[in-house]
Amino acid sequence: MPRVSKLSKPKYPWDGGYDLDDLAELTHRAHHPKIYKRVYKTKAGETEVPKPFAKPRVAFKAKASEFKFIDLFAGIGGFRIAGQRAAGTCVFSSEWDKYARRAYFMNFGQVPFGDITKLTESVETLTRIPNHDVLCGGFPCQAFSISGKQGGFKDPRGTLFFEIYKIAKHHRPKVVFLENVKNFVRHDNGNTFKAIQYHLEKKMADETKGEVSYRLSHAVLNASDFGASTKRERIYIVAVRNDLVEDEFKWTEWLDLFSGLHLKYKNKQHYLYQDIQNDDEIGEDLLKKITLMRGDLDYRKGEQTKATKPIRIGIMGKGGQGERIYSIQGHAITFSAYGGGAASKTGAYLIGKRVRKLTPTECARAMGYKGMDVNTLDVPLLQRYKQFGNSVVVNVVEAIFKEIKTHWLK
Repeated sequence: MPRVSKLSKPKYPWDGGYDLDDLAELTHRAHHPKIYKRVYKTKAGETEVPKPFAKPRVAFKAKASEFKFIDLFAGIGGFRIAGQRAAGTCVFSSEWDKYARRAYFMNFGQVPFGDITKLTESVETLTRIPNHDVLCGGFPCQAFSISGKQGGFKDPRGTLFFEIYKIAKHHRPKVVFLENVKNFVRHDNGNTFKAIQYHLEKKMADETKGEVSYRLSHAVLNASDFGASTKRERIYIVAVRNDLVEDEFKWTEWLDLFSGLHLKYKNKQHYLYQDIQNDDEIGEDLLKKITLMRGDLDYRKGEQTKATKPIRIGIMGKGGQGERIYSIQGHAITFSAYGGGAASKTGAYLIGKRVRKLTPTECARAMGYKGMDVNTLDVPLLQRYKQFGNSVVVNVVEAIFKEIKTHWLK
């Protein structure tokens, strides 16, 4: 355990000389003293938690506790918000990116643990992860994305699924709930998805001598169908522990519900203009940075018909990625962590008399992160945009969490 001393009140805990991994231990203990008392043995003076940072400081606190979950590849906390809204309690989080860890802390008062491979290297380190009902996470998608090189398991990021496998085999949660890019199921002619299915359904049964394995289900869902003002199609994988799948009728019922979940949860239609900030809310500095001052902007003015999909109304340059202009009467495009072009990451939108990118606050609203602090200057603007490009849409994950709870956790 780290040896820490009393500090004056710095603006952020890492400004006071704390290492992020040390802060992960301290803040997890502050949230769950009973759980982490057993895991991290203490000596006098070793674990004094800095008082300004001991508890959640912002919006997202669990209102109830009907199940426990862990948040892997946590990013800025989309799974966590959704799980807590579904009455779950997050007992562990892990994320390697330092800026995402800082953003996570700003909204939950908890720093995620770092490199997941350090947590799965032995039985001892696996034991330090608390027991849980649901293991969830959006494991890195770049290895499978059509906008990347699609290296799959040949890319080190693609192999991180096997860290999930180790945790699931050791802790045997009731449900494993994962997210990835839409293309995932087709990657390498379907062999990547088959490999994951084989490990959870067959290999785990062999390695545990039949004691535990999972039954896999998946669905491709679009955030536009769940009351979000952005298009984001993703594959969601829900693997249920075999002993909970007692009869085929219940499993078939789940498959039908999961694949058609958008029909049940299609909320009141929501459009991007409802999530747009007024200019005076944004500040002149940021407006200047995100407004596209170019002579080659070509777009249609006037009223556009509302639609729950992106409405393209113009281009700049050659109209490539990041050079397309959209109406706020529709939905935002899928935000990207790595895209290029003048309007990279968010796309360009005609807002009032400006053609500009979206602000981080507008991205947060579009993706269901209402109430999130996304304006901390300790996280650079480019990193904030990248975080949304890597994120889940809370609306969709919350809907799935609620059905998981109803069907498999009661």
